[in-house]
Parts: sequence; C-alpha cells; structure tokens
Amino acid sequence: MTPIHPTAKSNILKLSIGLDLRNRNTLTALLAAQENPGSPYYHHYLTPSQFVSQFGPTQATVNLVVQYLNSQNLTVTSVTPNHLFVNATGTVGATEKAFNVVLNDYNFHNRVIYAPANNPSVPDTLSDVIQSIGGLNNIQLLPLTGMHHTARPLTGTSKRHPIGVLTGPGGGYTPTELRTAYSVDSLISAGSNGTGQSIGVFELDGYQSSDIDQYRSYYNLGTGNYSNILVDGPPPILEVAQLRSS
Repeated sequence: MTPIHPTAKSNILKLSIGLDLRNRNTLTALLAAQENPGSPYYHHYLTPSQFVSQFGPTQATVNLVVQYLNSQNLTVTSVTPNHLFVNATGTVGATEKAFNVVLNDYNFHNRVIYAPANNPSVPDTLSDVIQSIGGLNNIQLLPLTGMHHTARPLTGTSKRHPIGVLTGPGGGYTPTELRTAYSVDSLISAGSNGTGQSIGVFELDGYQSSDIDQYRSYYNLGTGNYSNILVDGPPPILEVAQLRSS
C-alpha cells in the first residue's frame, strides 16, 4: 500500500507488549506428558500461579520492560497477572522513537488506517524478552457475513479417517463428522462423552453467539452454557500476510 502521509505524532496509541515465556523446552515436554496416558503427569494440569512461577516472565523481566517504557515517555497502564503482557499508552511520536518504527496513514478498504512502514525493533537488552508489540496498527478484522460455502471433498493428506463431503449447513461439519475427524468415537463408546467437562476456545476476534445457538438447535444438542472471558490488549489486527495481500 502507498502511504497517504505520516501518522500525526500527537495521536495516542494503546499498546500491549508481549513478553516471552521461560523454560520453553520444559513446557513443551510437560504439555506432551500431560496428554500421555503412561506419564505420571497425565491430565495433571498446573494452576495459574504454578504456570507463572515455572514458565511466566519473572518480576525482574517485567520491571525491565516497565522501566524502558517509562524512559521513552510511554505510560504503563497495567501488567497482566501472568506477566505475559505489559499494557501502555503513549503518543505516536514516543512510540516511534521507543521501537524505531515509522507509522503512516493508508487508505484501506475505503477507510484510513495507520500501520508501520517498517518492522519495529527494541534494544539488545530487551530482544530476548519482548516477543510482540500490539497496537501499532488499527486494522480490525470485520465480521464475515453473507458468505456461502459449497460442500466439496476434502483433499488433505491425512488417510486416517477420510470424511469425504462435508454435509452440514453451508458445507460445514456435522457433529458426527467432527467426532470422526478427531477420532473420539471410541472414547464415546467407552462412556467418555465429555459430560461435566469445560473447554476453552481461544479467539483472536469476535464471533456471533447466535451461530452457536443455531448450530445446537439444528442438531438438537440442547442449550449451551458458555461465557466470554475478555482479555486486555490492543484491538484485533490483521496478520502481516493479510495486509500485504490487500
């Protein structure tokens, strides 16, 4: 995209600085063990405080990031309990200086947005600590409405449980097809049907709760019991590849 002009230096940004986890190799091994029936850690999950103490950024790391942001005239507004995000606000000018980045305004899908003209960077002392900087653009994902999908044969490489044609409304998955795709028929036959269990679905953007109700009603699955747990941070943004392809 061709920039219209530089973003106004006095504009205020809401930033979310993502910090890296510790002991990643140990975490990967633990996750595998928790799903291995032969492991003593099978289905023995950590509490939030245990996860933070073993794998979250240390308080010293958080302090290092907070000190840097303050030194760059950015105001720290909060730190998430798991230490993974430091939220801050500041002007475009201060943000550009702090992360060695240039922000420009662009025409994008008939509206003006701001986005970086180059990749941001941080001092060497923080390069192993900061893994993401959210809030450097305001390209929000819009709801996809009025889309129709044609049912078609699956062409993936997996040969374990070919499903063939998706027969749900609009070419989506039916409950039976989902059970087959995830190989859970044997578990259900053995009596493990998920009763009493809770699951979490991580979403990067909003969704229509009416879609869930309609799906459950269509397949007579009963009334759903679900809730939203919102996390702090910048607005949802498009991936770099999506931005470039536009």
